[in-house]
Amino acid sequence: MSPSSPTDSVIRLRGLRKSFGTRSALNGIDLDLGGSQIAGVVGPDGAGKTTLLRALAGLLDVEATEASVLGTDLRGDVIDLKRRVGYVPQAFSLHRDLSVMENLRFTARLHRLSDEEFAARCESLLERTGLEPFAARAAGALSGGMKQKLAVANALLTRPPLLLLDEATAGVDVVARGQIWRILGEERAHTLVVISTSYLDEAAACDRLLYLDGGRLVASGTPAELRALVDLELYRVWSDDPRACAGAAAALPYVFDTRAAAQFARVEVPRSKSPGEAAVLADLQALPGARLAEGVAVDMEATLLALARGDGAAANTTASDTPRTAVIPGGGGDSIITARSLTRKFGDFTAVDQLDIRVTPGTIFAFLGANGSGKSTTIRMLIGLLQPTAGSVEVDGIDVIRRPRRVRDHIGYMGQKVSLYQGLSLRENVEFYAGLYGLSSAELEESWGRLRERFSLGEVEGEKSEDLPAGVRQRAGLALATLHQPRVLFLDEPTAGVDVHNRNLFWDLIQEEARRGTTVFVTTHFLEEVDYCDWVSFIDEGRLIADAEPEELRRRYSGGYGIVVHLPAAALPAASHGLAALAGVRVEEGAADPARLRLRARELHPTLLAELRRLAAEIPDCRVHIEQPEMTAVFTRVLVDAAAQRETAAEEAA
Repeated sequence: MSPSSPTDSVIRLRGLRKSFGTRSALNGIDLDLGGSQIAGVVGPDGAGKTTLLRALAGLLDVEATEASVLGTDLRGDVIDLKRRVGYVPQAFSLHRDLSVMENLRFTARLHRLSDEEFAARCESLLERTGLEPFAARAAGALSGGMKQKLAVANALLTRPPLLLLDEATAGVDVVARGQIWRILGEERAHTLVVISTSYLDEAAACDRLLYLDGGRLVASGTPAELRALVDLELYRVWSDDPRACAGAAAALPYVFDTRAAAQFARVEVPRSKSPGEAAVLADLQALPGARLAEGVAVDMEATLLALARGDGAAANTTASDTPRTAVIPGGGGDSIITARSLTRKFGDFTAVDQLDIRVTPGTIFAFLGANGSGKSTTIRMLIGLLQPTAGSVEVDGIDVIRRPRRVRDHIGYMGQKVSLYQGLSLRENVEFYAGLYGLSSAELEESWGRLRERFSLGEVEGEKSEDLPAGVRQRAGLALATLHQPRVLFLDEPTAGVDVHNRNLFWDLIQEEARRGTTVFVTTHFLEEVDYCDWVSFIDEGRLIADAEPEELRRRYSGGYGIVVHLPAAALPAASHGLAALAGVRVEEGAADPARLRLRARELHPTLLAELRRLAAEIPDCRVHIEQPEMTAVFTRVLVDAAAQRETAAEEAA
């Protein structure tokens, strides 16, 4: 079977519409897509992304003035189109009882690939996805990341001219996502790839972005073109107390929104209201606790949030004037979660191996690892849903192994698959859980009323749970987990598949819960969320491989902070000499720009920030830009180091 090449107009839509009953899912989409590119479909939950991809795959009856995909009219016979399109839906759709190889062979036979074509293509895809060692394993026994890689490989087996991926990387760890994106980059040479995603880095990596909202195509263009549409200036204020800084910045009359991360407050200012960069930087630098303020380029998060606001409605600024003091494990105080030598075996396979965990009250504790590393198994043991093979677990003073039912009154739990009962409306599910939690009618109305408004669930309260979009289901799941105000909250990938706006709402709520004293134990594959946490533990193959605060992990597992200082050439020698004298700071030689000083620092210690602040204040036209090590790179380095240590240990044992 020879590969196909996309024409100049692989997709051409005019006035595409789709309704489900009285609800309009697509409302007049006009779109032209062609050539070899990766087009990302982004937008808020319920925007119509899944409906658009299903329509393009020929799976829905649609209305349109014109609707052509690969030369086929979507309003007519689409049988031939379905054979030519590769499609990966949100839900895993392959045969769970068949092995990896059997699933691929089944698809090859459906498309009548010759044995020679199948062998060559299959070998290549198995090698590129890293699935070759697992070719004989049943698809249902694969980890989440492996399942998604198999689904992508299966869709690419026939070299389709059009590949449609609906949140194909949701809930997938950064290593597996990197493998999938490398494959997409290679296949782009002869395939038009259209992928919906909620990952900011993936959106930024697309050749073109399609922003949907309310069933309409609101904006379309390259990531740079969409960023240029945003009427914002973006600033960072580095501080020992970012949350207090964010709260103080929110009080400035021209500030639109603020958000606190681990070491800095993020501040958004509309250009139309800005008094100018110099004035803004002066105001931010004067905030209590501010060590250094800098202007930064508008990023994908700010771009998507601005597009979501559309008409510039008021931001949902939730920064508090009262900072939350993080309680760090190991820093004293009693533990609210304690696990010792926790082990779980499934036959000969050890999923969790001698794991020790200690979490103190009020901590937001991030529990990270690749797909299949043992995170979900650990959580299920911590909450009493799974009996350990060995070890002990105590949560909020309760022995979980001996009294698993009692601990459930003290905790809230949101699993990877949200537990909403089909056939019941969202409101009926809420009432059911309120009964389980023993809430009175008044307590239910007070708690649910607050959560319903916060998560914008009022409009879908009467809809059946199975009809809710994936992102809306996630929002409802988090609301239900906090309905009874538990002492400990366990969240297993709560933001998987959720758009950036609602992810921010999730973390606002999580931080509010922590300020009330709730302990939050959370897993995530959105590694930018790690900076909202107090402590991070990495697990790999069931073992703890790293355990520290986010900034300590950056210090251990990255090349440090990159710092660029723009200043007049005459001021460069003195500035270079003063900065090079600081501990842990290295001036990088050979800079092409004589008015630019590049530094590398292991950490942003107060002395370094003070010197950068002095230079910015005393030297005209001096600007400072700080490049923080990405947690994605830290995660990868942690896993690489752990693999190297295992290999060394195996060699020594041999």
